[in-house]
Amino acid sequence: MKPSEYETSSSESRTVFPLSKNGKPGQLPYASASDAGVWLGLRCPVGPGKQGDVVLSVNTLTSRLDSYRNSDKPELLTRISHSAARKLAEQMGCASNIASPEKLEHLLPLSVKS
Repeated sequence: MKPSEYETSSSESRTVFPLSKNGKPGQLPYASASDAGVWLGLRCPVGPGKQGDVVLSVNTLTSRLDSYRNSDKPELLTRISHSAARKLAEQMGCASNIASPEKLEHLLPLSVKS
């Protein structure tokens, strides 16, 4: 992915959460979540990623598990996926380079583009 491909705002159906320690919008890591699932992207600079811009992504889909709409779902799915992504980054040897906290505190969604 290139920086221009990152989501920099939420929409009516998706909530974008910046997950970086510095919290800048439009930079990895971030999550794009809805009631149906979440895409979480991290930069994992190992192997070819040292030269290129390798993005490690975790997708959690729930659309077939639960059709119930809930405004808390995007944040809850982001927290679950973040834990899985941290574990994967640890196993890949890049947990200290992903610029994401070990534990997510309060998540502040990016505003909806009008």
